[in-house]
Amino acid sequence: SITLALAVARDMEALCPRADLLDVTNPMPRVVTALRRFSSLRAFGFCNAAQGGRSGYERAAQWALGAAPGPEAVAAAANLAVVTAGLNHFAWFLSVRDRRSGADLMPRMAESVARGQDRAHALLRRWQARYGGLAACAPDHTAEFLPQEPDARYHTHPPYHGTPAERRDRWRELRQVAAGRLHWRRAETLVSWEHPVDFAVALARRQSLDLPMLNFPNDGCIPSLPAGRIVEAPARLEGGKLAGLPVVLPPRVAELCRVVSDVHELVAEGVARHDRRLLRRAVEADPAVADKAPALAALDDLLDAHADLCPFPR
Repeated sequence: SITLALAVARDMEALCPRADLLDVTNPMPRVVTALRRFSSLRAFGFCNAAQGGRSGYERAAQWALGAAPGPEAVAAAANLAVVTAGLNHFAWFLSVRDRRSGADLMPRMAESVARGQDRAHALLRRWQARYGGLAACAPDHTAEFLPQEPDARYHTHPPYHGTPAERRDRWRELRQVAAGRLHWRRAETLVSWEHPVDFAVALARRQSLDLPMLNFPNDGCIPSLPAGRIVEAPARLEGGKLAGLPVVLPPRVAELCRVVSDVHELVAEGVARHDRRLLRRAVEADPAVADKAPALAALDDLLDAHADLCPFPR
């Protein structure tokens, strides 16, 4: 993904150097880190996994308000003021309040998670006890960054977002938009959950826009993480300028995010520089990889297998 994104960036640097690159490609923090560090473009990442629904913080509405999944949770989510932050697919609930009364609903969130009987709630409780925070993303996303859990589900085979046929349909639709045969507002491909088009319009028109979450360089909004690291946090766009809103992560969550962010940095630099040693360091530093020797062997096999896309000298 980093290799392909940097190739797009090189075209943009030649053809539209003042444009911003809006990324919805995973692994988002690693892609956006590489774009920011190894191209001249501004890049931002868009994902709403922490919301738990297409239309808002639906997971929080289920836990805090007892809303049923579906339309009821969508409607209830509009009554919540929620703050999540951390890293993409590794965000944490920091505040949940009732917009009408201002009541703190975090205790209800904790009660709901404590009552849950399925494996997802068991994982959330375990991490809450271990790290002092309630994970906002689906447990199967969060688990990808932590030591292996026996009851987590690890996705190892595609497709992840749609079938190959659906991917081909999206590609044809995008080509129609680019050729002027289809208006972008009619393109289902561009009406994404993450709403990057809303950001693009507000940026172009210098309008104000509040973003419940955005992936961008840490501008001090999360003081416990290094400046410049790609974080996921609430932000506000005002007159063409973006600023992250200040948030405070629980101490153990902050330390964990820093370690995972270190891995993102090593991966981004290693791919951009075609440096196999940096990628090996990333494996060594990754808390999700317990058994390093087979992981390093698998890394070498994967790099060799994809040498046509991105060669890594041994």
